[in-house]
Amino acid sequence: MTRNLFVWFVLSGLTVTGLLAQGDRGTITGTVTDSSRQVVPNAELVVLNEGTGIQTATKTGDAGTYTIPLLSIGNYALKISVPGFKSYIRQGIPIQVGQTTRVDVQLEVGQVEEKITVNATAPMLTTDTSEVGVVVNQDKFLDLPLALGGDFRRASSFIFLSPGVSGSTWEKHIGGGLSFTDAVYFDGAQMNASPNNDAQYSPSVDSIDEFKLTTTDYSAEYGHALAGVTSFTLKSGTNQFHGSAFEFFRNEKLDARGFFPQVKAPTRQNEFGGTIGGPIRKNRTFFFASVESFRRRQGSTQPLVTVPLPDYLRGDFSKWPQPIYDPSTTRSDGQGGFTRDAFAGGRIPATERIVCEMTVRNGDIVWDWNARGSQDYRKLPPDYGLRPGIDHIIPPK
Repeated sequence: MTRNLFVWFVLSGLTVTGLLAQGDRGTITGTVTDSSRQVVPNAELVVLNEGTGIQTATKTGDAGTYTIPLLSIGNYALKISVPGFKSYIRQGIPIQVGQTTRVDVQLEVGQVEEKITVNATAPMLTTDTSEVGVVVNQDKFLDLPLALGGDFRRASSFIFLSPGVSGSTWEKHIGGGLSFTDAVYFDGAQMNASPNNDAQYSPSVDSIDEFKLTTTDYSAEYGHALAGVTSFTLKSGTNQFHGSAFEFFRNEKLDARGFFPQVKAPTRQNEFGGTIGGPIRKNRTFFFASVESFRRRQGSTQPLVTVPLPDYLRGDFSKWPQPIYDPSTTRSDGQGGFTRDAFAGGRIPATERIVCEMTVRNGDIVWDWNARGSQDYRKLPPDYGLRPGIDHIIPPK
């Protein structure tokens, strides 16, 4: 039995902050001012990933502005300290894939030991870029239905939540553009296979943290895209161990019978797997792995069929009421049409016919063309998906 093994192996792609493309990451920016709306230069800022404990520090410039790019997606806490002002702490700032989140801060006069803590999310209105797109996170994966169309669940099916997208995950059209002209990125790495489409790269839905479909005005870093960019970000481990297990199944016992068939066709469809992630070294090295399997057994009802005579299978059509023509003798008839020669006696020579064997297996007719072997359509080979990964943070010197 043939088994397709689809391996996502990212051990060779250890996360090094500052060296990866930012297609799978986000940015936080803003301006720091005082109570009189005057900018505050040289303010010390620290952003903390609340899941992994990783910190990134910077300072505001002369204009009081700051920008911290290449942040892994997740929730962050922002801390600002300036002598003569109260310390400012803001928690729960969401950083999404390919998004620039603006957090402007107004400091109050006081001692550094005094703190102002804000527990509120940042506004999701993007004013720092002109790109248009939609971010789909895991909440939508879980809350909205995903069709099981005889294959793995595909998170990229949600791209059709964005206006102007039509077609399918195999051949989609974004904003009226041509098919196979968009770019697909996984963790910042572009998938360069041709034709380029989301259906070719479909890790487990449970291993995807979120993805973004950018339809227009995307950055020049996506230079190979002509009609949209899809950026997937896969999950990573955190300072706490997390895991999940799932199974989606279909069984004919839960289906309704059709109008014409007297019985329900046998159907067994299962997609199952799980994920696990956690720390190897807290605040530094993390792991995450996902595995899934898909199995389908599909039957059919017994319709009324016409079975060919054994002579026909051997190429002997002498009992057929109409002549059988040799297509290799096609030629012009001189009157603007074509003519052919019929096989003598209605018998097709063995050198020119396609050998076909017909067998009956469990009451089903199975065809074997050219004796190449036939596959019982009732049970398809199972598919497997495996994605291990390790993220390691190299601290600045």
